[in-house]
Amino acid sequence: MVDLTFIYEDSTDYWYDEGYRLAQNVLHNLSASQWDELCAAWASQSLEWQDRLAYILGDGPASREVDLLIDMYLIGQADVVLRAAEILRGLALEHVRTAAVRRIGDPEDVLSAARRAGSVNELLELLVSIRHR
Repeated sequence: MVDLTFIYEDSTDYWYDEGYRLAQNVLHNLSASQWDELCAAWASQSLEWQDRLAYILGDGPASREVDLLIDMYLIGQADVVLRAAEILRGLALEHVRTAAVRRIGDPEDVLSAARRAGSVNELLELLVSIRHR
């Protein structure tokens, strides 16, 4: 079972000085089942916790972290969406494209547009348009 207290919420100074590194270490060492638990639980945590989770994503096992960032971008609260977008923009286009295509599913017109996207921003705009359908 994943212990969600690995993301420390009490001190902003501590978090940005050292806490985020400790949390990244825990995050990168989660088993597949713990990762699944995290993915199921993140949206029920506080907004500060969600923001901090998005902050530490993107430096570890690429596919699972990018998938979660896409989910956070699609269904998170405004601040979390912004943080997820910020992190996604810093990742390689191919990683984000692959995750976006996995998340989009079947609509061929949308999949085709995702494959043609020339930047992460284009992919994010496409994902927003899907979210509002």
